[in-house]
Amino acid sequence: RIYENMQAQLAEVGVNLTVNVVDHSTMHSMIREDANPIVVYIAWRPNADVYLTRFFLSDSIVVTGAAPDTNFSHYDQIDDLIKAARAETDPDAQIEIWKEAQTKILSDMVAYPLHFQQQVYARSNGVDYGHDLVSVLALYPGITENTTIGE
Repeated sequence: RIYENMQAQLAEVGVNLTVNVVDHSTMHSMIREDANPIVVYIAWRPNADVYLTRFFLSDSIVVTGAAPDTNFSHYDQIDDLIKAARAETDPDAQIEIWKEAQTKILSDMVAYPLHFQQQVYARSNGVDYGHDLVSVLALYPGITENTTIGE
């Protein structure tokens, strides 16, 4: 459905997008071979460092990076910001560096968030997470050492 919506929207501006449906494991093989010009990758990660390292650090460039991962865009313009944020010990200053990195990604049109997929989770009344549920980057209710399961 995501690719079909993208296909329809691109057609409105004269771009013909051919969509070949493959099974999930084939899709992962293809994107890691750098076979797709457009990659939609639904991901959750615990913090900005993991997102930016895996998707935008030059070492993570798929196929050719020093540690190939999921940098499908082959972007290499924020390595210094990623490394500076990692080394920053002041949380507020670190947040500002992460913001700068993400703003540069958007400004350079390397990646663009197309949509947010509503995550739905069910749980038994017997599950007590042991903490208040708040919105976090991980997009799921965290199971911790404080979580208990009763009847």
